[in-house]
Amino acid sequence: MRVSALAEAVGLSPAVIENIEGGRKPDLNISEVLNLAMALGVPPVFLLAPIGAPKKALDLPNLNATIAAMTVLEFDAWLSNVPSGAYLPVSMTERNDRLELQILREHDAEKRELQRLAVQAEQEVLALPATPAAAALLETTHDRIAATKERIERLELILRTAGWSIDSPTG
Repeated sequence: MRVSALAEAVGLSPAVIENIEGGRKPDLNISEVLNLAMALGVPPVFLLAPIGAPKKALDLPNLNATIAAMTVLEFDAWLSNVPSGAYLPVSMTERNDRLELQILREHDAEKRELQRLAVQAEQEVLALPATPAAAALLETTHDRIAATKERIERLELILRTAGWSIDSPTG
């Protein structure tokens, strides 16, 4: 991507982009990092750590001792909240917060799967002839919808128990 196109996509001047690339602007605010990552089409961690060297120590200025002691792999796991990653939470509160975030992600994924299955069921009704095989296929889809709704309900119960307000019905 050309410097001028990147600068326009990020909302910075070409001179600032050149200073970032040349290492003359070592500190970026979070919105600049996120905007750059989006414009470049990479996860933000790619701009923060040398992902190609996962065992290497993190080399970013002004970090507290705990973050500075992380390897790139540990930093990536911490930043992206990978539950089975290289980073281990340092307190029960952090562990619970990370678990709740993971459950929120699973809840969102299950809600999207439920929507996809509902569309699939509609298409099966419209597209398939009325045969025993088509009925069995539709029944399988309805079984998957029911199972997905059950998973959503379990996740919502966990989230409500943890104090989250879940206002979207499972359908």
